Amino acid sequence: MEKRQKYLILVLILTVIIFMATLLWQNVFKKTEAIPASPVKVSVRLQEIKINFDPLKTSVFKDLQPLPLILPPEEGPGREEPDNPFTPYK
Repeated sequence: MEKRQKYLILVLILTVIIFMATLLWQNVFKKTEAIPASPVKVSVRLQEIKINFDPLKTSVFKDLQPLPLILPPEEGPGREEPDNPFTPYK
């Protein structure tokens, strides 16, 4: 049984070494060929942006009321004990 465990560990180590060597070969030692630049010219035509504000002039938006002003708390923001994140807010 002990021989089998040693054999399995050895096989695992060899597999990892072969895998790492393959990664090194593919990423470090293999020279990549430079991709030649193509002589294709790209022309960009800018278009004028037009925004239609007419939908904002409908009566739906005229009926809206502003939100009420929310005042800050009198005691100030924060927790009772700032060092303890489990205490409730004031």
